[in-house]
Amino acid sequence: MLDVCTLLLVIGLHAACVVRSHVLTGDTLRVRHGAQVDLRIPPAAITAVRREARGTHRPAPGVLDFAVGSQTSVTLELAEPVAHLTLLGRRKDVSVVRLHADGPGGLVRALTRS
Repeated sequence: MLDVCTLLLVIGLHAACVVRSHVLTGDTLRVRHGAQVDLRIPPAAITAVRREARGTHRPAPGVLDFAVGSQTSVTLELAEPVAHLTLLGRRKDVSVVRLHADGPGGLVRALTRS
């Protein structure tokens, strides 16, 4: 029974990551990671965006990594820190966000046009 519950939990977490993908609207980039994270970044606050494949991520102050399969494909540098609430409700100010996107080139082009 425990194996079935674990399998359903893993499938549910994967489905949440697929269904709740990143969204770019006219006034906000919503970086989402499953049901746990919904970070809102105003495009005007992004000073640099680049396609950057990274496979290792060491924790650093002011850096937030949303890795998928231990990899990120896009790096965002922010002019001013954005508040991120952790899963337990602690506030973390971040000025660099690294994330994985299925189409990193399209995301970089869309953000550089904004």
